[in-house]
Formats: sequence, C-alpha cells, structure tokens
Amino acid sequence: MKLWEYILRRLLLVIPILLGVTLITFTLTQFMGDPAAVYTHERMTQEQIDRVREQYHLDDPVHERYLAYLSGILQGDLGYSRSVNMPVTEAIKTKFSATMELALLALFFAILTALPLGLRAAVHQNRWPDHSIRLFALLGSALPIFWLALVLKYFVAFQWGYFPLGDRYDIILWDVDNQIERPTGFLLIDSLLAGSWVHFKDAVVHMILPALTLAYASMAAIIRLLRSSMLESLNQDYVRTARAKGLASHQVLHDHARRNALIPTTTYLGLVFGGLLSGSVLTETIWNWPGLGKWAVESIRTLDTAAILGFTLLTAVIYTMANLLVDILYAYLDPRVELGGGDH
Repeated sequence: MKLWEYILRRLLLVIPILLGVTLITFTLTQFMGDPAAVYTHERMTQEQIDRVREQYHLDDPVHERYLAYLSGILQGDLGYSRSVNMPVTEAIKTKFSATMELALLALFFAILTALPLGLRAAVHQNRWPDHSIRLFALLGSALPIFWLALVLKYFVAFQWGYFPLGDRYDIILWDVDNQIERPTGFLLIDSLLAGSWVHFKDAVVHMILPALTLAYASMAAIIRLLRSSMLESLNQDYVRTARAKGLASHQVLHDHARRNALIPTTTYLGLVFGGLLSGSVLTETIWNWPGLGKWAVESIRTLDTAAILGFTLLTAVIYTMANLLVDILYAYLDPRVELGGGDH
C-alpha cells in the first residue's frame, strides 16, 4: 500500500472515532445541570436568558442540540468557556502554546535521560548499574505525579529556593518592567526573537521543575522499553555474527544492537508526546501553569461544559494523530513492516 493511501485511510478512520468521542462526552454533559448556565448570569433578565436559550438551541431535543454542536465544530465554534470568559477556540489557541512548550521540554528531558540509562542497563544486565537504573524506572512508574510535584515544590523551590514556586514567568519582568513582543506564544522562542537573555533565562527557570515533574513517568517507561529492546537485540544472530567476525564491543553495541533497539523506542515517543500534551492536568494545576491542563481542571470545577467538550475533543485529536505518526514512522524505520499491516 502506498503511503498516501495509508494516510488517507487512517484519516478516514479518525472521523468515526471523533464522532464517538463527541457523542459520549456530549451525552455525559447533559447530566451536569442546566447548559444555559454557561452563557447566563444572575443580572440577566428572563427575556435575555430566553434569547440565549434560543440562540444556542438549548430548549431543543437532545439529538437536535447534538447536531447543532457538530455543526458548530465544523464551523470552528466550540462554544463559550465561562471559566476563562472567552470562546473555547480562542482559549485553546491561548493555552496550547504553554502546554506545548512544557511538553516539548519534558520530552527533551525524558529522552536525554532515558536513552543512555536504558542502554546502560541492558549492557550491564543483572549488575548494579542495571539494578539501580531499574529501581529508578520503577519509582517513576509508581510515584504519583502530584506527589513528586509537591515534593519538588516544597524542597527544591520553597526550602532551598533554587527555582520559582510556580507560574510560567515573572509577571513583573514580562508585563511591567520590560515588556517584549510575544508573536508565537512560546516564551523561549519569543525571548530569543527579542534578543533578551533575561527573559529567556526567566522562562527556562520557571519551566524546569514542571517539565521534570511531567517527564519522570515518561522517562521511566522509555527506560524499560529501551532496556527490553536492547536485550532482545543483543541476543539476535546478527549480533553474534558481528562478534564472531571480531568487531570491537562498542561497534557491536552502537552500530548493530542499538540501532535496531531504538526502532520501537523511537515510535513510542510519539505516543509519549501525545500523553504529555494531554496528561499535564495535575502538573499544571500544582505549578499554576496557565496551559490546557489547568484550564481543564478549572472547567470541571465550574461545570464549564463547553470547555470540557473542547478539551476532550482536542485530546482525542492529539492521540489519533500521534498514533498515525507512530505507525508511519515505524514503517519508515523498519522496512520489514508494511503500511497495510503485515510483515514481508
């Protein structure tokens, strides 16, 4: 199967998945109280409230409201978020850059740490480096993310004062004393474009602890996967043949075993990144990070149904696109795998 045919087929499969997500989430939100509460307040007259209900089809049967909601999605209208007092689409645009920037740095930390540790654990199988690295990975899988965030916040930020206690940047620096343009919404990029080392350093300092918090669980999963893949590669016939030919140990490890062990790990990174983007709820809440995760929590607390629906739909899109990219990347890295699904 050709690449474009495979991509087209997978994109068509995304449609029923997203329809299912919207149907389930829309149905569940009908049990969260009066949907008109998102668009009204106590100072509005009954006539104004009635106009709102008519404008957003809130008195129509449920199936008609669902169809109206789908029609709004196709037109780029996801409703109005009362938790941030702006349209849902605008809220997503505003907060997506904060979450994306945090997720990218978390992925960088995870890769930078997990790849050498996973390879080292496999090379030193059942010796003390392997045991200590496996323990480190086990803790990453077992520790609740909110507990790690609170520990880092209390000791590293509060007690030792090495990093800020939260927020995305120093408000006084960015919004009062020395304002700079933010054309991209990514603070690291915007500070570099403005040529301001002070702003860049401030953004990095605020980002490190939240990114480490978000990265630890993914780091642990990558270590375990890479260790397992590396051990499997080391037991393959082509590795034994390379050793029998007299190749140096580092050549066997790096040029043969490692290259093949990285194939499943590399493709897994796509799913990891999707999880980082959509799974930052606890991290952003504890660190007061103004991204999608914190917005999702505020929306749930205030029963902001439009925001909940928008966030859920965005999460579904992220995961389906991540799965598609992973499948394509796997087929590209491993020519034995066909895009249609089978092996040669």
